[in-house]
Amino acid sequence: MTGLQVFDLGRTNRRNLFNLERLQQGVIKGGHDAVVAASLPNVNYSGGSFQRSATLLTLVVTTADGRQGMVVNEADYYYYRKYSWITEMRSFRYLANTASMNATAIGLLADLLKEMGLSHANIGVDQSAIPSVFVDQLERLLPQATLGDGRNAFDYARLIKTPGEIELFRYAALYSDKAIATAFANTRPSDTEKTVAARMQASVLALGADLIDHTTPHLTQASTPSLSTRGQWRSRWRWVRLSTSTLAPHLAAMSLTSPETPSSSGPAQGRKTSIGDFTKFVSFFMRL
Repeated sequence: MTGLQVFDLGRTNRRNLFNLERLQQGVIKGGHDAVVAASLPNVNYSGGSFQRSATLLTLVVTTADGRQGMVVNEADYYYYRKYSWITEMRSFRYLANTASMNATAIGLLADLLKEMGLSHANIGVDQSAIPSVFVDQLERLLPQATLGDGRNAFDYARLIKTPGEIELFRYAALYSDKAIATAFANTRPSDTEKTVAARMQASVLALGADLIDHTTPHLTQASTPSLSTRGQWRSRWRWVRLSTSTLAPHLAAMSLTSPETPSSSGPAQGRKTSIGDFTKFVSFFMRL
């Protein structure tokens, strides 16, 4: 299977990227009967499909016994219906403002939790992504339920990566590195850092990225090529913080420093140029 095929499966068939059994263990360890995912990484992890961004609440319920349900806006509903394994879904229509739509989503979540037999349950909520006003609303709608912080359950589940996730990360790191190397290989004297950044961005998109988060180039003394006394062109490329978050924002940052390598294709003696030191190069192929 090629890297592009692996990326495409990450968008449309995420079963091998989700460890339901481990999430259930996390739910039980946290003393919950169910958890509600709301942050983008946790929704993508447990919801069965890939979302690039979310301005409206998308809520995924997972119980200690493995049942799942979802609340999603009417536009994304059709996408999740096609690709997600979750069959119990509630959708809400677009209204005049975001607050009204999110309030409607919370109302549907309360109804879903009741239908799943969780009206008196201990429910762990992904509080990092649900404003307190909506948590208060959920408490009013479920007065017999106990709401707590369910983020630890997701952290526990996602701490150990599945074989599918590892394969995805491997291709993401490989293609990010390839994009960076390609940009540097095509860099010539007088190129600006913006030009080098544009090459990196174009390369990583061509290799399958969904979007570019940000690219921040700047020059440091260590990365300035200079002519040695023996007439050999030497360059030290140091990526102080190459964050390969190509497929997951939680993937650890890496530090890479290449050895000095002579080259015979340098500019005329006495001339110096900047290649650019990319201390942050983040290309999101997809957010897990």
